[in-house]
Amino acid sequence: MTTPRIQFGWVFPPGARAADDRAQFDPGIRRTLQAFAGRLDSAWMTDHFQWGQDDCLECMTTLAFYAALFPQFDWGTIVACQSYRNPAYMAKLASTIQFLTGGRLILGIGAGWKEDEYRAYGYDYPAPGVRLGQLEETVTIFRRMWSQPEGASYEGKHYRIQDAINLPSHPQPPQLLIGGGGEKKTLPMAARHADWWNVTAPEEDYARKVDLLKRECERIGRDFSTLRCSWFGGIGIGNTPAEIERRTRDDFCRNQGLVGTFDHIAARIERYAGIGCAYFMLDTRGIPEPGEIELILRLAERFK
Repeated sequence: MTTPRIQFGWVFPPGARAADDRAQFDPGIRRTLQAFAGRLDSAWMTDHFQWGQDDCLECMTTLAFYAALFPQFDWGTIVACQSYRNPAYMAKLASTIQFLTGGRLILGIGAGWKEDEYRAYGYDYPAPGVRLGQLEETVTIFRRMWSQPEGASYEGKHYRIQDAINLPSHPQPPQLLIGGGGEKKTLPMAARHADWWNVTAPEEDYARKVDLLKRECERIGRDFSTLRCSWFGGIGIGNTPAEIERRTRDDFCRNQGLVGTFDHIAARIERYAGIGCAYFMLDTRGIPEPGEIELILRLAERFK
């Protein structure tokens, strides 16, 4: 198996973790993006409305704001929740960002899972099978509107559009990423529709899912090499145990991240790459320290 070229993106925090830190949030994001510019390939925003009492900025407006300031990057959602925006409206949002950035959007989309914010914001929270059915119709509408911008129609169980005009449009539609590891429905959906697939999973689990994706692509007659496999998770990297502990900022990073020294994390990335992972979206779970930035840049340089 040919090892793919490895690329990296930074997932930036959705907001300050304390009200006293708000004044430093935007300067910290800008400093970090400036440090990564030209050396990391992309920047990514998660899509949530609330994390307890922490600040949480809206995904699409935040992404558009920073994309205008830093045109060096590709920009992506990791991942947008299909329930939170009407599918045709989301297709239009994505097309607008794609047009204004000159084709630099990767639209990640998933079925949605965070029940507390569904309830808080007044969205229905149907069963997983219903949300997955909605996701399938959502990406179908995306493709329809991106390929037929002069007027697209679709009638489904959950959503419909009628002669939806989507102009202006970029010559290349946004790249579509489907996130999730469900082996019965999500992986086949990614094989059918996605340009990218993303999941947070340890190496053994990731390898099994890649194998299932390959088999599904073979079953439907798709060239598996046209589907870019990626990984999203926290990173806690340092030269000493104290640095690693300080930079492993929460349980998501601790339990589902790349945590350790440079050499340890580089070895894990090599294992993922050997499985077929071509892209790593690294979430520092906050504004990274200067030494942290330097080590992440060393990772990017190591895998050029």
